[in-house]
Amino acid sequence: MDKPTFAFDRQQFFHNDALYMISGVDEYVVAILNSSVSWWFLRQICTDLQNGYLQAFRKDLFQIPIPPATDEEKKAIETLVQKCLDAQGTNVAPYEAEIEAIVVRLYGLTELERSIVEGKEG
Repeated sequence: MDKPTFAFDRQQFFHNDALYMISGVDEYVVAILNSSVSWWFLRQICTDLQNGYLQAFRKDLFQIPIPPATDEEKKAIETLVQKCLDAQGTNVAPYEAEIEAIVVRLYGLTELERSIVEGKEG
């Protein structure tokens, strides 16, 4: 797996014990968790199993720093998340790229830091 896969569920489905669930979060938090920054962070603190898979426990997930955002920034992300959901997995790359750009800006990453997070540098 080369990126995180966190899902947002408005229908209140439940899952088995092979997954974790965080209740009470919104689209903004899920977008942050699915960002390259969060994935990079998890790769730093979690056990690498093999083939790109990580062993991430609940304690690891709650260490991911969620950057503050204005209501306007959160709304922009929520709108893009909705576009991804409406597209049902097809042609979502442009929306995901916009979300990623906003998230990188919220974290205040430099170009070098962004390159490191994206795996383009050392």
